[in-house]
Amino acid sequence: MFVWLDGNVIPEEQAVIKINSPAFRYGEGFFTTIRIESNVPLWLEEHVERLKNFENILSFPSFSEKEVIEAARLIPFVTGISEGILRIVVFEEEKKARVYINAEKFVFQEMEPVRVSLASFRRHSTQPLLKVKSLNYLENVMAYKEALKRGFCEGLFLNEKGEVCETTRFNIFWVTGQEVYTPAIDCGVLPGITRRKLIELCRQEGIEIKVGRFTLPDLKRAQEVFLTNSLRGIVSVKQIEEAEYTVKGSAISLLKDKLCSLIQKSVSTKIKDIRGGQ
Repeated sequence: MFVWLDGNVIPEEQAVIKINSPAFRYGEGFFTTIRIESNVPLWLEEHVERLKNFENILSFPSFSEKEVIEAARLIPFVTGISEGILRIVVFEEEKKARVYINAEKFVFQEMEPVRVSLASFRRHSTQPLLKVKSLNYLENVMAYKEALKRGFCEGLFLNEKGEVCETTRFNIFWVTGQEVYTPAIDCGVLPGITRRKLIELCRQEGIEIKVGRFTLPDLKRAQEVFLTNSLRGIVSVKQIEEAEYTVKGSAISLLKDKLCSLIQKSVSTKIKDIRGGQ
């Protein structure tokens, strides 16, 4: 399999990192994962824009946004992957930013409704890394493994004030009455690309969307709960601890359809752009 590293397409086994690199020793770096549809990395520009924001938050050496976008568009064709996952990793070595891009095949099928448990430990909303997908991802991994050990599919984080944040791999939304709710970024939430798309879709469809600070009792009163990320889109939640929810409610069904249409439109537009430039 071929990957892209620092401006070159090379065999994966030749992509190496120094053992004393700050990325290896301290987790100094960040990443994003992107869904590939019909050879097109979905919402690529927005993902790279977010990486540049991570760069600013971490006071990181700069990387070329244009070069990374061009490479990310190339890799699915080089690897022959029309459907799958694209990863862009930015890390520091010798006081310079290095960029690694790889792709892997993955067939996206709608996930079954999931069961979610509460993480046994809380986040602090002022922690700066919560707004970054950093290479120091161990907190999420620990909470995820903890949930699996308890027989759940995901772990839900609360912050130091008892406010709902997100799960280990997803942003979270819920429906109470006619309104959709999701935690604000300042609660200690990663600014997900699909999260942003869902907020925009709600507003476009005239659905009342409330972004703010909410507690676990607020969440447990919901009729529908769903999770979002860039790879899976929308995933229904059937249970959070002992609380159970409707998994095929009208709001989730509507937003799934609208998001699917948005993805198809975005991919079709990019394909036309690519063909038009040839």
